[in-house]
Amino acid sequence: MGTVHLEGYGPSDLVAQVRQAEWKETFPAGKDFTGVSLAGARLSDTPDPLCPVKFRLTIEAVSGDDRIVIEGYHADYVLENIRRRYAPTTFAKHELCATPSPDSTEYRVTLEHAV
Repeated sequence: MGTVHLEGYGPSDLVAQVRQAEWKETFPAGKDFTGVSLAGARLSDTPDPLCPVKFRLTIEAVSGDDRIVIEGYHADYVLENIRRRYAPTTFAKHELCATPSPDSTEYRVTLEHAV
C-alpha cells in the first residue's frame, strides 16, 4: 500500500476548476478524469487489466474548507512516477508551486489506495 502527499500553492479557485472537469469517454470503454494529470496519467472510472488499483485523490485548501475527493483506477506505478517526478502532476492544468503569489492558496493533495 502506498500514499503520496503533495503541498504547494495554486489558484484560489483550484478546487472549483477541478470540480468542473469531466469524465471523458475513452477507447475501448470507460471514462478518464480530465481534471488531474498524475505524472502524465489519468484516473479511470472502471478497473481493467492495465488500471486495476483503486485510488482516492483528495485536494484540499490548507486554510479553509475547500475540498474535493475523486476516486478512480490506475496501476500502482503511478505513485512512484509522482515521487520521481516522471512528468508534471497537474490539477486543472496547474502545477502546485513552492512559493505563493498574491492570489494563490496553499493546497494539500493526497493520493492513496482506496479500500
